[in-house]
Amino acid sequence: MGIENNHKLIVNCLPLTEPEKAQFMRAAKGVPQEFVGDPAQRGNMNWHARIPEDLRASATAIIGNVPPEDCSKCPRLEWLQTWSAGVDKYQRPGVLQPGSMLTNASGAYGQSVSEHMFAMMWALMKNLHIYAKNQANANWTDAGRASSPSGMTALMIGTGDIGSHFAKLCKGIGMETIGVRRNPSVEAEGIDHTIGFESLEQALPYADVISMSVPSTPTTYHLLNAERLALLKPEALILNAGRGDAIDPRSPCGGARRRQATGCRPRRDRARTIAGRIAIVE
Repeated sequence: MGIENNHKLIVNCLPLTEPEKAQFMRAAKGVPQEFVGDPAQRGNMNWHARIPEDLRASATAIIGNVPPEDCSKCPRLEWLQTWSAGVDKYQRPGVLQPGSMLTNASGAYGQSVSEHMFAMMWALMKNLHIYAKNQANANWTDAGRASSPSGMTALMIGTGDIGSHFAKLCKGIGMETIGVRRNPSVEAEGIDHTIGFESLEQALPYADVISMSVPSTPTTYHLLNAERLALLKPEALILNAGRGDAIDPRSPCGGARRRQATGCRPRRDRARTIAGRIAIVE
């Protein structure tokens, strides 16, 4: 940053314990830090952050996913560190001042999100979502054939931290893994074969499970459209842990045999319409 330490102020919105605050103070190396996070949020799935009005004029760095409009009210802000991997809402014009740094928490969620996707895959393959719903109604009807992932092919669209972690889990149960990324020459752990996005159509017909963990960009918008969804096997599963606009929600998914996960709660920035074999993973 371009300001002396005694003129800087970090506003930390994380819901920290006292020992964790001490760690952040040591890491800041003398830069003043205000902790405004609510520790009561620690057990919640979503944390809420706001910059107190009396700190907006002096904040030079913010840790937390504050509302974008709060950033524009901090005239000295030089650095925003989010606790999410996605930062698209902070890249809109007028949110951050020119020259400000924007960093994210990419790499922090690979294990937790991939394990959630893994659990969703098993639930769909074993019809657990149907049995759980039926059990509440004392309905013990057979939900149909269950499948095993052993010997199947998993296609990872996005092979970053989440995609790579998911691929390793899939390989552990006997699945072949194919990764799709912008630069196929860059290897990722857990991926047997890597291809570029230009080869996506050739890989889709072979995939039994498709995991998606891509950001919201012009190149990923409706990446899975009607034409590409039509290339899938009838029983293929799509697990989307990325942005919802990577899948066209208006596209028909599947035919007579449709399976839909229940208990999935799409966020506002994700696809509202969940049809066919698409499971939105939170």
